[in-house]
Amino acid sequence: MKIFCLDISKFFLTNQQITIFKKLLTEKPKQRLENLISSVSINYYKLQKIIFSELLTRYTLFVYAGINYSGYKLSYGAYGKPLLANVNNIFFNISHEKKILLCCAHTAPVGVDVVKINSDYVKEKHSCKSMTLKRKHWSIKEAFIKLHGKSMLAHAISTRVDTCNNEITISFKGQIQSCFTRNIIFKHCYYLSICTSNKYAEFSIFDVTKEQIIKTLFTKDYYHGLV
Repeated sequence: MKIFCLDISKFFLTNQQITIFKKLLTEKPKQRLENLISSVSINYYKLQKIIFSELLTRYTLFVYAGINYSGYKLSYGAYGKPLLANVNNIFFNISHEKKILLCCAHTAPVGVDVVKINSDYVKEKHSCKSMTLKRKHWSIKEAFIKLHGKSMLAHAISTRVDTCNNEITISFKGQIQSCFTRNIIFKHCYYLSICTSNKYAEFSIFDVTKEQIIKTLFTKDYYHGLV
């Protein structure tokens, strides 16, 4: 399992770059971008998040499994989770919090979530423990929901997080679903949670830059116009 992290906090896109990026997006992100651009007040953080969520996903699939974005199609599971329709045994999931984007790829279904830790807890680890534990459990639950698909949350009846055994169980529609979890403190101020059916899955985290992504995915002609 590999997780790629992109920090978009210092990005600034020119109008020319936005126009070029828009042409490179698939239909759904392109429509969301157009709606955002046509709004009265443009939220540039959301704009960058739309663009780089897709590009980071493409980069992750290419680096992890050699899959070119023109060679895959997306389908959607019963609860709305995006899946690779024509590629077997490769799964992915994305998450974002503030200015951090993450994309995870694995050979088994996976859900990933990143959430900011309470700033007081970062300064003093013995304060705000109750709130911090809630955020930790919330992050694990989010990763579990994203393992199956976001709309599953509407059917959830109860949840149980067992951090000692790294397991989470959710009851819904008369069924019980459980999976294995990992939760770490990431970059000193985030919780990163991973849920997968593979108990022994190991993972590695890699920081990537905008330049790396663009250089990997696009030709030199595009590259010079986008960096």
